Amino acid sequence: FVFSADPIHRGKASARFNSVSSVVYAKTYELTQYFALRQANQNLSRENAMLRTRDFVMHTDSTWQLDDFEYYPAEVVNNSVHKEFNYLTLNVGSLDGVEIDMGVVSPFGVVGVVKSVSPNYCRVLSVLNSQLRVSVKLASSDYLGSMNWNKRNYRNVSISEIPSHVKLTEGDTIRTSGFSSIFPPNLDVAYVQRSEQ
Repeated sequence: FVFSADPIHRGKASARFNSVSSVVYAKTYELTQYFALRQANQNLSRENAMLRTRDFVMHTDSTWQLDDFEYYPAEVVNNSVHKEFNYLTLNVGSLDGVEIDMGVVSPFGVVGVVKSVSPNYCRVLSVLNSQLRVSVKLASSDYLGSMNWNKRNYRNVSISEIPSHVKLTEGDTIRTSGFSSIFPPNLDVAYVQRSEQ
């Protein structure tokens, strides 16, 4: 009643109401943008998967065809890195086209191999699992080897079976060899940190 009768009080109340409502609107907008960002990230992941598939097919060996290879976007929902037998769980499954023995990669390289699949999830044998071996090659010379986790540090893997006469240089890139049906060739996997030859 006082506010509606007195123009000074009415002006102050209106200013305070506008200030409070502006804060509420701003917070509502931020919350809306946050949820929109999640959807935008999912859309970008799908688009990146499509572009990676197309780019791979355009720039790889003729032995790999589009029907053999396709990226599927996924998110990690569970992961371990400090056990001897590490696994991770992804939020994609058979309903998304995922099958057992599919390779799993990220923008940073090889992640692992799908070992079990349910309709909406899959369990992945991590590259940080001592049971997984990946056929690799030196990017500088194409000499082949085998990559396996050394069970000591989640940041390091071991490369074996490279001929002893091959000189390894610190910083050399290790890539997938393409000699398996799981991973295509030339995906960056690691780099040489130290040679024990």
